[in-house]
Amino acid sequence: MTIICGRHLLGLLLMLTLALSATGWLLRDRLLNDGLRPVAAHLVGQQLDAEVRIARLSLSSKRLQLTGLHIEQQDVYRVAVAETDIRFTLGGLWRRQLKAVHLHSPRIEILGLPAAKDETSSEFPEQPPIEIADLRVSDGAVTLLIGEDRREIHALNIDLYGTRNPRFEASARLGEGAGIRIDLSGTGNWDRQPGLTLTRFDWDGAPLLEAPLPFQFDHSGATVAGNARLPRLNRAELERVATLLTLPVELPPELDFSFQTPKISFAINPAKLDVQLTVSTATVQSGTRKLDLDALAVNLHRQDDTWTGKGRFLLENTVQNTFTFSFIEPKLTGEFTSIIDDFGALAGRFAPEWKEQLLGGGMLKGEFSTESGRTLLAAELFGRR
Repeated sequence: MTIICGRHLLGLLLMLTLALSATGWLLRDRLLNDGLRPVAAHLVGQQLDAEVRIARLSLSSKRLQLTGLHIEQQDVYRVAVAETDIRFTLGGLWRRQLKAVHLHSPRIEILGLPAAKDETSSEFPEQPPIEIADLRVSDGAVTLLIGEDRREIHALNIDLYGTRNPRFEASARLGEGAGIRIDLSGTGNWDRQPGLTLTRFDWDGAPLLEAPLPFQFDHSGATVAGNARLPRLNRAELERVATLLTLPVELPPELDFSFQTPKISFAINPAKLDVQLTVSTATVQSGTRKLDLDALAVNLHRQDDTWTGKGRFLLENTVQNTFTFSFIEPKLTGEFTSIIDDFGALAGRFAPEWKEQLLGGGMLKGEFSTESGRTLLAAELFGRR
């Protein structure tokens, strides 16, 4: 999607404002809705490569109202805005500045990805095409419709003050019904290319950020790096989130788990991804069998189409475990090592009669792979007394 070059629209609005100031109401309405309305829709449609419709325009010396704005790019997106309120001054229009823009009840549907275009450059302009002192979105909604999948954000409210060096606040709910509330705030800058820094990110009332989280955008995408503190994660919370967001999560009926104070560090850019997840303590339970895990740490790296990772955790305070893995679709392969101080104590957690039969400790080393629903596991046990 091409960024709209605002000076054409602002210039047209400036000329119409001057011309309409000398006309009567009837002629003004005719010029607006028979003249400006189709021209503005055509101009915006050209810039967006989309079909644009505007039901009605209303213009005074300092205010333009658009009713029934509809923008659609077939099989890519649809946008419908009940009412758009634009406030300006003649001097501000000359300097490509608007006092305020208010979007009432915008509805956005994402239907798919746009077709790739053969463009030699899609760089951002060095500064915003329009400076908007106050941009407000109230009661918005965004729906992602890809195939049979549906994801929804509603009750979206945004207050953005300025476009070159903005500050902003936003809130929304994820999922249908009451959903999960998210609250964001931060600052931005647009000097040669746009950047954004989140200073607040609350998930369902719980603050996640340990420090400001910066984003930097260029023609290839966004780059972001930072740290976050995740809410306590257990089966009930995972299933609640999955239900609200219609995620295909199916867990064995007897499985339960709880991760305490998980933290995540990440660095993401269009070429690669690095993530580190650490969990101080965790429990995994199946039926009456329960295992305690400590010091869980997983490092995940993605470049091109290859995922690699490594991790470690302490099982039952005695078994030290490390593992590595690699995933190239459709095959996952990996290796693991477990250092066991007392075979009997560990086995006795599952079968008490084994506790006295297994003596000493040792090392378990193995390899695993899974592909097309088939899993292979091979391991060697090295014992010691």
